[in-house]
Parts: sequence; structure tokens; C-alpha cells
Amino acid sequence: MASLPILLARLGNRPGVFVLGDFGLRGVGRFSYLGLKPVEQVVFEQNGEGDPFEILNRELEKYQLDASQDLPAPFTGGWVGYLSYDLGSYIERLPDSVDHDIRLPLMYFGFYDAIAAWDNQEKCGYLLALEYPGQAESPEGRLTRLRAICRVGDQPKIDEQNTDEHQSASLQYIAHLVRQMEVGIEHQAYLDKVIRAIEYIKAGDIFEVNISQRFACDYQENSSVLYEYLARHNPAGYAALIVGADHAVVSVSPELFLLRRGGRIITRPIKGTAPRGANEQEDQVNRDWLEHSDKDRSELNMIIDLERNDLGRICRYGTVKVLAEREIEEHPTVLHTVATIAGELWDNTSISDILRATFPGGSITGAPKIRSMEIIDELEPTARSVYTGSIGWIGINGDMDLNIAIRTIILSGRKAYAQVGGAIVADSDPQAEFDETLAKAAAMVRALWATGK
Repeated sequence: MASLPILLARLGNRPGVFVLGDFGLRGVGRFSYLGLKPVEQVVFEQNGEGDPFEILNRELEKYQLDASQDLPAPFTGGWVGYLSYDLGSYIERLPDSVDHDIRLPLMYFGFYDAIAAWDNQEKCGYLLALEYPGQAESPEGRLTRLRAICRVGDQPKIDEQNTDEHQSASLQYIAHLVRQMEVGIEHQAYLDKVIRAIEYIKAGDIFEVNISQRFACDYQENSSVLYEYLARHNPAGYAALIVGADHAVVSVSPELFLLRRGGRIITRPIKGTAPRGANEQEDQVNRDWLEHSDKDRSELNMIIDLERNDLGRICRYGTVKVLAEREIEEHPTVLHTVATIAGELWDNTSISDILRATFPGGSITGAPKIRSMEIIDELEPTARSVYTGSIGWIGINGDMDLNIAIRTIILSGRKAYAQVGGAIVADSDPQAEFDETLAKAAAMVRALWATGK
């Protein structure tokens, strides 16, 4: 099976294409998936009517597969797409004073009845097609089209230079690039918003809240070029490319929102960040600092409690467990601390039930969740759109993998939008919080400049 750069070169910017993972480019995550064109879509536009989660649920019920079958990959076909952060207002009554200036749908999923899957562990690929009543094309025909795209041979030369996973970049350099972009919140204004958030915490409104800022620039390049660059230079376990008719979403998220396998559900919130060092010695210093940071530990502990509560609404009593309380993960530009929480779902729990109980993820809102989202609406000037929503797949057997859409770039209207944030707690330092957002933005800003500026 062809590698990711070759596949993307053949696909270009074709509407309907999706990629999840990196097809062995850097080997991050076990399975990667690719699809060409959905046979149908479910789209919920901004200001749409009805319940988007029930609309999605009805579409999911059209195609179902016995989950007991032995399958070569967790995802063998089904729905792929995204949920915008702003769907939270369809779960809870929330204010809406922000500018919805990116006109993407709030929900966008396509049904794919033929996909390519790559297993990084076994170093092998599969071409998979579903057979079902009313199909418009035979499985053989769909597999033939996939085979033509995925064939090995006539491969363009791939530039393998500068692919080190650990790419340190000074905050000064990233700040220099950011100053050449459109900023949604000026530097001092961001510091003031952090101070306001701390005031809310000290007043007892909340324990922590995620405050973000957005950068934008003109961008004319193909979305697949941007995705391939990020997948090569900033590999992440929950990377994604979703190409719509008039927009694209490119994500190199390291964070799992929800993984469902049968009756078991897992979430892995990230809280706590330190920049990578310029060398191994600096890296170890930063790792030690993060490991012993009481502030970052408390951030994660609060979100663990929130996620346990969310999962407890849909899981059997006594089954929600913290499997890993605090682990440090290395990423190309940052270090993160991550927890793992799991539970056993009640019988007949639907995808709509799960999303209503958990969406959006607590790691990118704050605690308590609803009050934090109210404060986010007050302090952030623009709607988040896909950023801090979720991207991934929902299979026809009910299983799913959904990420938290951080490290995510939205391409719309010949512009690129990159947004980054961090958790504010009582002892947050405003300038340190600003610097943390720059560290998180580093890979995306570098990619935009390298491919399109």
C-alpha cells in the first residue's frame, strides 16, 4: 500500500476525502484510515433546527453490523467527520455573545462504505468494502477504485530531510511569526482575560477554565499538503484530515476524547504542558519541572473528577475507574501530562446518550463545565467552531474513536485559522499562560509558514 505522501499527492484536495492517522509515515498510533467519497452525509448547519445528536443517532441506525464479528481493524466503514465545540449549546442553555465568523457546519459526517486501513503494528494494509441493501455500487467496484489510489509503484520522490520528531523552536521565533498573523486577542488583552478568569476562580465561580486565542492568515495551499507536513513533522495519535466541499479541517491532536469498544468506554484528558527543550538536557529539566508541578497536577486532578462524573452518567455503577492518574507524554514541541479513565456502559446506551453526557470534553472547558463555558463565551470574542470539538469515526458496530480537536487548523474562505488555549487556575501566571499557548501553536504556525507563506 502506498505511503501517506503518495496517497495525498494522488488525491489532491478532492472533496469528501478523509484521512485518520499517518499511514505508517511516522508510526504514531496503530491504525490509520482513508476514504475517498461518502455515499451520504449528515450535516447540521449553524442555527439549524432540531436536536443534532438525535439527527446523528437516526443516521447511525441506518447501517448496523453485529459487533461480535471478527474484523481486521476497529473501523471497517461507517461515519467519519467532526462535531463543533458550539454544539454544546444544544445540550445546555448557554449564552451566545460571540462572533460566528467561520461559517462551517456545526456537525459534518459522511458515510463511507469503502475504506483503506493500515496497521502500523503488523505493517500491513486492508481494503474494506461494506455490502448492504440498497448499495449504489458493488463492493468489487468500490475496491477497484480504492486499489487504484492505494497501489504501490510510480512513486514520487519523498523528501525525508528534517523529519526529526523533536523540533524545538524558541518562543521568540514563534511570537515573531504570530505577530505577522491576524490575532483574535492582542497580547495585553489576553493577559487581562486570564486575570479576569483568575478573579472568577477566587470568587468561587469555578475551579479552572480553558481560555484560548486564535491566529489567522491567508492560505492558498492544498489542505493535503498542510496535513502531510504536519503528519511528518508533528506526528500525533489522533491526526485527521477532513475535506469538505468548501472547507477543510487539519488536525494533529494528541488527545483522545472518547474510545468505545463494545460496552467499554475510555477517555484520556490532557492537562499540564511544558515546552520541549533544545537538547536532551533541557528536555529532562522541563520533564522534571512538569512532573513536580503542583499547578499542573491540580489541573489534571480537577478534570479527572469532571470526567469521572461525566462517564458516571452513562456507565454502570462502580465501573468508572482511573486507570492511569498521571503519565507524561512526549510530543514534538511540548510535553503533556495525561490521565486515563474508563467505564462500562449501560446496555442500549446510544451515541446520542454518550455525547450528551460528555460533550464537549472537560479538558478544554474547565470545572464546573457549564459555568466554565459561560465564562469562555464572555472572554473569547469568536466562536470556536471545530476547535476543541471532536473529529473521528463512528463504526457501524457502534464502536468509535473521537479526538479532542486541539492542534487543529480550519481552512475556509482562503484563510487558515489556528487556535490554542490553556487551563487557568488560581495560581496561574498570565504571561506564562500566554507563553504556553505559543508553545502549543508552534507546530501549526511553522507548518503554515513552511507550506503556504
